Amino acid sequence: MALFLTKAGLAALVEAEESGTKLQATHMALGDGNGSVPEHTTSSPSLINEIWRGALQSITINEQGDTDAGKQVVFEAHVPINAGGWYIREVALYAGEVLLAIGTHPVMWKPAPEEPTKMEHVIKAPVTFGNADAVSLIVDPAVVLASQQFVKDELAKHDGDPNAHPEMQMHMKDKGDPHGTIPTGGETGQVLIKQEDGSVAWGTVAGVPVGQLCFSTTGEALPGTIPVNVKQKILCSLAPQLFEWMKKGTYLTDEAAWDAEVTAQDGTCGKYCWDGGEYFILPCYTKYFAAAHGGKAVGDWDGDAIRNIVGEIHTGTAVEPNGTGAIRNTAGTNGYWVGTSTSGSDGFIFDASLDVPTAEENRPKTSYVLPCIKAFDVAINAAQIDMLALAQQVAAINGNKVDRSEWVELVPGKAWRRPDGFIEQRWRSSAIGMTYMNIDQIFPVAYTDPSSITITHGVGISHDNLDADASYRQDNAIVNVGYPTETGFEAEITLLSSVGNSRNIYWNVIGK
Repeated sequence: MALFLTKAGLAALVEAEESGTKLQATHMALGDGNGSVPEHTTSSPSLINEIWRGALQSITINEQGDTDAGKQVVFEAHVPINAGGWYIREVALYAGEVLLAIGTHPVMWKPAPEEPTKMEHVIKAPVTFGNADAVSLIVDPAVVLASQQFVKDELAKHDGDPNAHPEMQMHMKDKGDPHGTIPTGGETGQVLIKQEDGSVAWGTVAGVPVGQLCFSTTGEALPGTIPVNVKQKILCSLAPQLFEWMKKGTYLTDEAAWDAEVTAQDGTCGKYCWDGGEYFILPCYTKYFAAAHGGKAVGDWDGDAIRNIVGEIHTGTAVEPNGTGAIRNTAGTNGYWVGTSTSGSDGFIFDASLDVPTAEENRPKTSYVLPCIKAFDVAINAAQIDMLALAQQVAAINGNKVDRSEWVELVPGKAWRRPDGFIEQRWRSSAIGMTYMNIDQIFPVAYTDPSSITITHGVGISHDNLDADASYRQDNAIVNVGYPTETGFEAEITLLSSVGNSRNIYWNVIGK
């Protein structure tokens, strides 16, 4: 998108040059063209149908945008989230009440505040001036708004600055107890414990060691533990203490072998598994476990069994029931008992309940609890504990849906259906070598609900590898993206610098 000077704007520029003053642009206006893209000229008095006007947020000279016609000045305005409910088809710049420049904008829907898809839109409008020195680059600081992205960038810059808070760093590095709150004494391994009177003193706390199997009697995981009544495949970095402890022992190295043991052992596997990657799998105790003893090692498995049941019938002449264990004879039709020399035609019964306790299934003596494995001695940080809680919930609901391997690939390398039902797609535009280009982008897989679609994009030197180094994604260019439909979206790129390579627009889309 590039605007051109109107006759009124050119006259104002000449007047500024002759008077030795600078032309001050103040506002940007947007219009919907009354339903179609207008064809503006240098004589256009205004937008066809103005729908929004706001103060300019910045005015800068593009140092790499020199042409034979002059220098390129970029005017920027922010359309906030609380404005919208209309299409953008035309743009104008004003210097007070003077229409300075005008042009068209790629057709784009700006969602209304009440719509599910909310969007803050930043419009950058380049205009070429024969004498850019006559244009003021100052904006009114009282009306400048900080975009959400600007705030995020500044916070990231602040957080990444190792010298952001030098006084606090010096305070934290002071090992000499600057507040005078640490009591004297103490031995290695001891910690400070709050006393009944509010003071602190050195002491020892006995805790459950990392890796220990323990049990919750409430159905909720104990603090610092992970429930292991379902398959738990977690990031090694999420539970570093447990992961390092696990590596000291024996474990399976193939997830397929772990799954096979679970299948063969009725949902239970008492072994860890790590294939050298970024995830490891915890033991799973769905139903059965017992203390290792005798020749039974930790992680071994035995099938179910019952106590041996025996019994016998003794032949005799007594007219009475006889038998031992679970076997009894029954009376014949002539009143004699089976097993006697004068028995009738009836036989004998076998009833295990006569000898051992019975139920509807074989089982050991059982008390039901929630098995958990201790993963943390202490909280490493709040975010990690939040991730742990989320991992527990996801595992309880979805089993082993924690990595990209659970996504269904719809188009190789381009589109996937995620476990949450959303379709995520990514691709790039064709190579762009022109200074300005308006192109359509087609989704590999069509969506059914355009209002659910969100688009992120970047531009950089053309490269086939979408996961290439971030330097490929950084270039001096302006990209405007139109409102998406079920099948794609319109994108417009204005290149602000000149390099030997072509560019691509790289985009990522999520929706239903």
